[in-house]
Amino acid sequence: MIRHILLSLCVTVCLVPALPAQDKTPRFLSKTAKQWSVQLRTSQDLKQQRGAAFALGKMGPRADFTLGGMKAVYVDVKDAKVREAIVFAMGEICREGAGAELGLDKLCISALTETDAHLRRSAAYTLGILKPRTEEMREALDSVVKNDKEAIVRQNAAYSLARFGEAALPGLQHALRDTDAMVKRDAASGLMYTKDASKVRTVLKDLHPLCKDPNSEVRRAALNVLVQIVESGDKEVIPSLLSALEDLDLENRRNAALALSNIGGADTAAAVPILLEAAKNGDKDLRPQAVLAFRNIGPAAAPAVPELIRFLQSDKDAKVREYAALAIGGIGSAAERAVPTLVEKIQDAIESHDVRVECAMALARIGKVSLAKDVAPKLLDVLGDTKHDVKVRERLIWALRIHGADLRNLTGAKETFARILKEPRTNDNKMLRYDCAYMLGMIWQSQAPDHTLDVLYDFLHDSTIKIFVGTDSTVVAKGIETPKVGTAKVSERGQGDGRIMAADALQMMGPARYADRADIMKQLRALSGDANLYEPLRKKVVALHDAGGK
Repeated sequence: MIRHILLSLCVTVCLVPALPAQDKTPRFLSKTAKQWSVQLRTSQDLKQQRGAAFALGKMGPRADFTLGGMKAVYVDVKDAKVREAIVFAMGEICREGAGAELGLDKLCISALTETDAHLRRSAAYTLGILKPRTEEMREALDSVVKNDKEAIVRQNAAYSLARFGEAALPGLQHALRDTDAMVKRDAASGLMYTKDASKVRTVLKDLHPLCKDPNSEVRRAALNVLVQIVESGDKEVIPSLLSALEDLDLENRRNAALALSNIGGADTAAAVPILLEAAKNGDKDLRPQAVLAFRNIGPAAAPAVPELIRFLQSDKDAKVREYAALAIGGIGSAAERAVPTLVEKIQDAIESHDVRVECAMALARIGKVSLAKDVAPKLLDVLGDTKHDVKVRERLIWALRIHGADLRNLTGAKETFARILKEPRTNDNKMLRYDCAYMLGMIWQSQAPDHTLDVLYDFLHDSTIKIFVGTDSTVVAKGIETPKVGTAKVSERGQGDGRIMAADALQMMGPARYADRADIMKQLRALSGDANLYEPLRKKVVALHDAGGK
């Protein structure tokens, strides 16, 4: 019975007439690209020709097979409006690189000399789309930026010229001084196409005055670039950025404050209220950067410390908490009130690794303030506890190092350092052991435990360690012209050869402690004979070897 039903159904299906296959040919306003192409080539009505060119442009790369016919019509037709519509449409169609082999670049370069401004504008625009980009194209756009009498043409030329990257900078610099707001805006925005910020800095003197431009879009475009390129030495830019702190546009005020923070120092303290507002009310991308921005301003950002403490204590975003610790450290001793909170975070084993590390670094940067002495025993407890993150423990030594010789009076300090030297050696804890050996040698000198020499010997063989110089941080902007906010950059700088720390510790312990160690003396001799060794280290090891050989 069941089989009979199935057969009946099959017969029924076979009797239904087949439907025509659905036409999937791309269309615009009910016509295919081929139909629009025919209309463009055959119509005697100029309006219909313009409409056909417009439609083909809207179809984009799907109409790339019509480019040859469009070029032929352009050559034959005399009406400037039709020719302009064709050139613009070519640019829209070529967005994915089609048509470069058809000589469209030559066509557009020639069109830049036409009398009709709209035709020149569209030619300038399309030259920014075509690939490959040639020097002839760049030179043509550069000439337009500098010489064309119509602002709409210069604007589109600036827009397209920017796509040539570093080679476009001289032309864009000229456009930054243009009398038209939109030319200046597109020239400033176009600087973002040059990836090397050091190259963009060559136009800094023409860029920063745009912070005072009457047009808000010009100011925004300039600020979007300035926040990417200004550095600590750019003091001449500060007045322009300070003026932008009064901008009616909130985004401009925020970006000016971020740019000021990248210069840093007391002269940029006026940015603090704007940065606080951004840290409280900004989106998830802006808030961490606004918090980090206080770091470079330094002690002058002290009014922000209460809010930074609050961020560190309870903000849900771990990156905000991490950057709050970085900022507190940058403010230094003026942030002393944050010390208890920093210690609480260091003690919190479930807190983010990065937050705890930066809290330890912040304590080191705040320095030997009165509260630092009070919390030293708590730091020592974490340092000696192997359950805590090894990197946190390593950076706690930096926080304890500020006490110098006073560590001799800290109960358990020597014993804790000595115990760490005997922990099983791993690649993760080697710097922790090196630092402890260094501290024992520098602080307890001839009274340092014997095992100190074993670890210093290992240290003398490790050429991978650099001398810590400092931490750099920069923030970036987010705007209409730069919709994708970049990531703040935080990096530690090292230089030279870190083994100089081992040499310093041996020097403080004295030759009476190390001269009898044949392995240490052998390594000192080997380093002394290395002509390529970091010179300050080489001088020290020569002196150590000579002293130990007497």
